Amino acid sequence: MEYTNYFIDNKPVYLINYKLRNVADEDYWIWFDNTNIENRTSKELIRKHFFSRDGDFILCQIALDFNIESYSPDLLSNFTKEIKPKSQFMISFYAKDVADTTIVRDYMKEHLVIIEKQKILRYIKNADSFNSKIFFSLDNMLILYEQLYSLVKSSIKDK
Repeated sequence: MEYTNYFIDNKPVYLINYKLRNVADEDYWIWFDNTNIENRTSKELIRKHFFSRDGDFILCQIALDFNIESYSPDLLSNFTKEIKPKSQFMISFYAKDVADTTIVRDYMKEHLVIIEKQKILRYIKNADSFNSKIFFSLDNMLILYEQLYSLVKSSIKDK
């Protein structure tokens, strides 16, 4: 994690960056889980992400549907990013207070899932056939801290 700050109209702005570099020779898939991932197995995390019902659908069903022309994921329920070998993905948070950096760090540690594609293939045999539309296509994303905080404030209060 790295962060920098600057001012807009004499008000501080903090940009908190997480660079996820894949230095391995295999693909990794990442996503956010809406519950704490500590002490959970890869199998549990994979099953929850790909096979839990979210409204009217299950992500695995969407991933195998090739009639989908576009797909806009929700960060905490069905966002998935594939990071190829020797590439990187950057997640940036825009915040207004230096104290937010600690909350963002804790959030990333407790909710960001990073799993090797080969492990996913053990539990989802046809994951190699997933529609590429389910994967976030850009190499970076920006999350507004206020939106993240409104989603996770109950878990922050518990600490």
